[in-house]
Amino acid sequence: MRVTAAVINAGLGDISLGLEMAGFKVVVAYEADKKALELHSANLKAPIYPLLVEEIDANAFPEVDLLAARLHLPPFSRFRRAMQPSCESSIYKLYEILSVRKARAFFLMLNAASAKNNRLQELLDTIATMGYECIWKSIDVAQATGLPIKERTVCIAGTLRSTEKLLELPSQSALAQEQLEQYLQLNQPVDPWYFHIRPDNILRHRGESRLYCWKNRAYVEADLVQWNYRQVPLVNTKEGLRKITHREIANLKGFPAHYTLPDGTNRQWLYQKLMYAGNVFVIKQIANMVNPILTDNPWRSRQAERGMWFENLVGRYLVSLAGEEALAQELRIKDRAVDFALYQGSKALYFEVKYYNGRLASTAKIRAVCERLSPLRTDGVPILVLANEVPDYVKAECLDQLGVYIWDVGSLLWLFDKFADIKNEFIASLDYAVEHIEPKLPMPDVFQGVSNASEEKREELGWKEKLLRIAPGREQFQEYEAACIEILKYVLGDYLTLWEPQEPANDGLYRFDLCCKIKSGANQDFFDTIKHYFNTKYIVFEFKNYSQKISQKEIYTTEKYLYEKALRKVAIIISRWGADEHALQAARGSLRETRKLILCLSDNALLEMVDIKTRKEQEPAEFLGALLDDLLVHLEK
Repeated sequence: MRVTAAVINAGLGDISLGLEMAGFKVVVAYEADKKALELHSANLKAPIYPLLVEEIDANAFPEVDLLAARLHLPPFSRFRRAMQPSCESSIYKLYEILSVRKARAFFLMLNAASAKNNRLQELLDTIATMGYECIWKSIDVAQATGLPIKERTVCIAGTLRSTEKLLELPSQSALAQEQLEQYLQLNQPVDPWYFHIRPDNILRHRGESRLYCWKNRAYVEADLVQWNYRQVPLVNTKEGLRKITHREIANLKGFPAHYTLPDGTNRQWLYQKLMYAGNVFVIKQIANMVNPILTDNPWRSRQAERGMWFENLVGRYLVSLAGEEALAQELRIKDRAVDFALYQGSKALYFEVKYYNGRLASTAKIRAVCERLSPLRTDGVPILVLANEVPDYVKAECLDQLGVYIWDVGSLLWLFDKFADIKNEFIASLDYAVEHIEPKLPMPDVFQGVSNASEEKREELGWKEKLLRIAPGREQFQEYEAACIEILKYVLGDYLTLWEPQEPANDGLYRFDLCCKIKSGANQDFFDTIKHYFNTKYIVFEFKNYSQKISQKEIYTTEKYLYEKALRKVAIIISRWGADEHALQAARGSLRETRKLILCLSDNALLEMVDIKTRKEQEPAEFLGALLDDLLVHLEK
């Protein structure tokens, strides 16, 4: 699951690129320079808005894991007094955003001169009072990356004190310096414009050096590229002396080859923007150090994964319903972020998708989200989509007072009923049982429902054919595993959740294929029995794509995964032909001697459970209950 970030003063996209390379998802960016904004928009998918830092509404700022920004702290002098008011207002706005939104981490990139500004320590101290652990470093880009450039940048990073892992910044250990040639366009045609050099800049003492940089009002030989925002570095080539090209600067700044630059216009402006940009490789290093801190927390990682899963599921539903051309994703309306916008003629539906653990979500959280969505009602219909049950009075209050509709789990069960695969995945992935939740037509009644009986039958036949098409053998084991999990979600999704595949054991020698958790509130005889009498909350599944019945060896291997302290004493082995007699004897022995329950199912047993589910006469779990009854009744001493 990707952690999220917002970028302020995004420039050409150097910060956004570095974050995305490190696995972040940039959900919004801000940049006041129109031409820079256009380049950022052309090369990155994140929505970007033409706002100065001071113009950003902190209350409308998105909730993200990381806030990244570019700041400029000039050395204080009488010549720079005029710049101070703008700098001050930018810093105060940054304070406000951090105070209101409490991003779990932040990253600030500053110019090298910032290290000499007495405001730097004040900036760190103020941010620390907001609950952040802060560190800063003046980074030598050449040492951090090995690039042949002379450049320093000041980086400040911080995380909330609630995080357990300490944050670090890139080390200053010198790397082997790379050759300048690999970043130049030596074997590609170069526009003749780059060979036009002002007469007063022509070198009087031109040596054999490859590179010349501006210093003390003249070009001098240099080993490393050094930036000057007015005088572009020169490079000596076999075609003659020329300016280093925009593409070559982009290469040295870490912009990827697919990043497109404008051709032939605003050349001096683009030079300055590229040289002022941060180094993407350094930004990526910093982001790589922040990312694990944000993802190491199991609870937060689980929440993020569940949120992304639910958002993708709702997106699949909307695309299935209306088509991709009618749906827009991850956009901002009136400076409010929404996950989806669905356009039906002149009408727009704005969807915000939220996943909270448990059957009931906090009313306070629901109201807070609805208040943020409320301004959108003047342009369309705001809809909050939840994977939880919401009382009718809360829905009514949010609609009457804030103009926001709420679709809860009952609404989704009604809507998803037309799409069997989406409905099955939705039910299977919830952490609570929905057997007593009544599907209800949502308001507004945007879509017309159709019966899905024929779809269920077609899905059943598809599973049977899919199993038959998979040849037994090790080469197809992943395909067989995926098909079995798909069937299990359909037949047991009402009772099981989590669906975590391929977990390695602690010793690294073994791994089971799937682990599921019994849902809270699941009321069924088989699952009640194994919870109360086998002290289990989790069930291990193993899939064996063998051409013959499994033997006692597979029973003994699976038995190693089961132990009481992990609330995991039940396993189900699914194989093409079931278990031979020796395997069944081993399973009975495991139950008798260690109280570990191992059930063995074949392909035919799986398809029988599908048939039970489709007929709706009984519950598929009753099939497992019958196996358990037979095992216990005939268990010898």
